[in-house]
Amino acid sequence: MLNTVLNAAELLKKYGYKKDIFVYVLCIDVEDTLYRLNELKKYNLVPFMQPYRDGNKPVSSELKRMARWCNKRWLFKSCDYNDFNNNKKATPINYIDKLLCEI
Repeated sequence: MLNTVLNAAELLKKYGYKKDIFVYVLCIDVEDTLYRLNELKKYNLVPFMQPYRDGNKPVSSELKRMARWCNKRWLFKSCDYNDFNNNKKATPINYIDKLLCEI
């Protein structure tokens, strides 16, 4: 399914579509979702992540955290999920300070 989305995005861009392309991402598995999100990021597509809700089974905290990272566009574009996830108490200011210290 990912290849179909990427091909459609390529066609839109080829024929002159210049606005952002939004893509809904239904997620069940953390690793698979992270792979799909990173691929969408490579193609400058804007994902909106929706964790799958299965009746009485609660959504994992990992998927909720990933959705929080992905659905905040500025956060999604500014850092990778692993950087965001490794610092559970990260704030944007702390993240920027960390980046500036590495320069």
